[in-house]
Amino acid sequence: VAHELNNPLAAVLGYAQLLPLLSEDERGTALEAIEQETLRASQVARDLLAFARQQPAQRRDVSVDVVVRRVLAVVRHELSEANIELVTNLGAPPVIEADEPQLEQALLNLLRNARDAMAEAGGSLSVTTTSEGANVRIELADTGPGVPAEIASRIFEPFVSSYVDGMHQGMGLAIVHGIAGGHGGRVWHEAVTPHGARFVLELPIAANS
Repeated sequence: VAHELNNPLAAVLGYAQLLPLLSEDERGTALEAIEQETLRASQVARDLLAFARQQPAQRRDVSVDVVVRRVLAVVRHELSEANIELVTNLGAPPVIEADEPQLEQALLNLLRNARDAMAEAGGSLSVTTTSEGANVRIELADTGPGVPAEIASRIFEPFVSSYVDGMHQGMGLAIVHGIAGGHGGRVWHEAVTPHGARFVLELPIAANS
């Protein structure tokens, strides 16, 4: 936590100390950097609060496909702007017992993780819903660079990130992992050949389905 917050705060302090020495044009650049680093620190704080305040799931019968369609509507423009083709294959799986806002949050985190992975070159993202035994599966497969082998086994730990730009603090997948566990389910990562990543969120079918 100290590392994640100290980096942006050090940048803010450094630029603030330089301001009196900068020209007018340079001040604009410095102020923009201060704003970006402040937003970065704020995002770290928000993600930490979301992770720490996870409440026991308030479950009710939920149609996974309905939730998936609603969340995709939120991010569809973001994906299009990043030149990412969205492919859906929704299989109308059985109803699950879930906390709908938590499920939406988990899906948003997975979708935005895939978007960020393909941000530079674009690509394709497929979202599939199926049922397997007593569980429903939501699969998201992207054509990005994939998860580096050295962190693949730790990708769901807090502050573990496959990005090197310093802007991703690695809390999104940790939150997904917590939500999946809170629902009696699980989430895992699979490598895709020749490149890319697949994340699978598996949740139990409702007892009365």
